[in-house]
Amino acid sequence: MARSVIVSALRTPFGRLGGGLKDYEATELGSAVIKAALERIGLEPGEVEYVIMGQVLQGGAGQAPARQAAVGAGLPIEVPADTINKVCASSIRAIEIADSMVRAGDVEVVVTGGMESMSNAPYVLKKARFGYRLGDGTLIDVMTHDGLTSSFDGRHMVEQASFVSRELGISREEQDTWALRSHRRAVKAQDEGFFEGEIVPVGDVAADEGPRRDTSIEALAKLKPVFDPEGTTTAGNAPGVNDGASCVVVCSESFAARRGLEPLATILAQGYVADDFAYLARTPAKAGEQALAKAGKSIDDVERVEVNEAFSSVALNSVKMLGADPEKANVNGGAVALGHPIGASGGRIVTTMINELSRNGGGLGLAAICSGGGQGDALLIEVDLEMRVTAPVFEPVPHGEANGPRDAVQCEQPLRLELGHLDLGACVEAEEAALVLEVGADSHLPVRDLMRRERARLPLGHVLRLDQVLPNLVHGLGDLDLELEADHCGAAR
Repeated sequence: MARSVIVSALRTPFGRLGGGLKDYEATELGSAVIKAALERIGLEPGEVEYVIMGQVLQGGAGQAPARQAAVGAGLPIEVPADTINKVCASSIRAIEIADSMVRAGDVEVVVTGGMESMSNAPYVLKKARFGYRLGDGTLIDVMTHDGLTSSFDGRHMVEQASFVSRELGISREEQDTWALRSHRRAVKAQDEGFFEGEIVPVGDVAADEGPRRDTSIEALAKLKPVFDPEGTTTAGNAPGVNDGASCVVVCSESFAARRGLEPLATILAQGYVADDFAYLARTPAKAGEQALAKAGKSIDDVERVEVNEAFSSVALNSVKMLGADPEKANVNGGAVALGHPIGASGGRIVTTMINELSRNGGGLGLAAICSGGGQGDALLIEVDLEMRVTAPVFEPVPHGEANGPRDAVQCEQPLRLELGHLDLGACVEAEEAALVLEVGADSHLPVRDLMRRERARLPLGHVLRLDQVLPNLVHGLGDLDLELEADHCGAAR
């Protein structure tokens, strides 16, 4: 069975309600991050076979939001797209579905993720189509009705969190302390530039708007509980209402190898559970335990844990149930500080975890999230930095630093490519450029892939077309499928 790898993972900044992203529709945010995720790795839009994007607040968004985002990102209209609504777990569920599709052999490349503009959630007037004959009509806030209130018991999720926290013995002080931790860690991560590699600026917004530098345990303690006067959940130990999008590109290992794409992470297992409607605090850990069991791993094998901070109580209870080291959990803060645009958060925690593991030597990472209605999802991934070393990496040929056409830059196995520095401006003939290919016995890499990878990896100004380097072998698009079978080819003359 094929294994799935993640080859690109990005997100937008997360904006506050009515903040810097308020003028962008969710689908526009989705388009921006999809486009950037493909460009980051040089993947052509036409190579994508399927798109799965999560969005919870779809009222007023128009038909097929995921397809809107895909077409807006420049993907061909022939690429199918599904929109997922599993509330907060929407985008991590999108990744899970893509993983299953790839492992089943149905497709090789799937764009996944999620998008949400809570700032643009509309108000609706139910039963108004044929008019009111008597009495008042009430405007319904789609954000709270469809995103934040249980359809099963009518309770706002804050109410659910408060009574479950009381039942589980999670104190107000513990929740406030976790919230302060989240903000401090998020601010530190921002200051150290940890999020820069995963964030795609949108307009003038280049950083998350949620983390608070000035918060304190005293300030958090002064906040009143929301909905439940005797409760423990406040605006301070719960996440904000936010706008943002995430994108995770999933493909088969074999496709990544053929295209020379660096595997950022391998998906090892997924877990998904359901519980009583209000017990969100139990579902991330249960899903995480299921994923670990499927992979034959234990929590002691895991280097990093990302639990979506739907509430501080959820993160606290999840870490406790999993038996995880708290110092390995949400090390760069979580949704309480960074924000929770509900359809995008699952993709965010996966993206953040991949980057965190990559900075710290790799290893196993567990991403887990709860969702409205009492469900939970988890992904177990592995970041193997040695896998990346074996992926072809093309480096730029600096201008003016080559002493002749045979000065070259070399990439790693399984393909080694040495390109002479070709200075057409200095009238160096294309035939004088050296091309050396060493292809393994099991490699069947067409020239088209070499050209595409070369262009993707070299910055503008350093790109050499292989049809310039090999004028006698590559005469046009018709010859681009030429298969290089020789173990060693010298200069083309």
